[in-house]
Amino acid sequence: MIALEGAGIRWRDLDAGATRTAALGALLRDLAADGVSTVLTEAGPRLVGALLAADLVDEAWVFASTCVPGDPASAPWPRLDPARFAIIDERRRDDDVVRLWRRTR
Repeated sequence: MIALEGAGIRWRDLDAGATRTAALGALLRDLAADGVSTVLTEAGPRLVGALLAADLVDEAWVFASTCVPGDPASAPWPRLDPARFAIIDERRRDDDVVRLWRRTR
């Protein structure tokens, strides 16, 4: 960790007493105060669901495949609300598809 800090990495702690929504909102506000305008997350369904529930997603690249990795009993993936997001780009390769969804409101 010391080597990473020496390279300019800054660690941020989430408030353990806060709700997941409040903690994520505070983290993103802290990053924005430091000039960060884009955050890329590659996450599982719980984090993605929490970000969507907290209304903290402006854009999402959604990859769909006929091959679904992982434990089928794990948490289901949240769905983007078409009343809040629109598909602005779609690309296909064989049976796979990637869609770019962007917030509309």
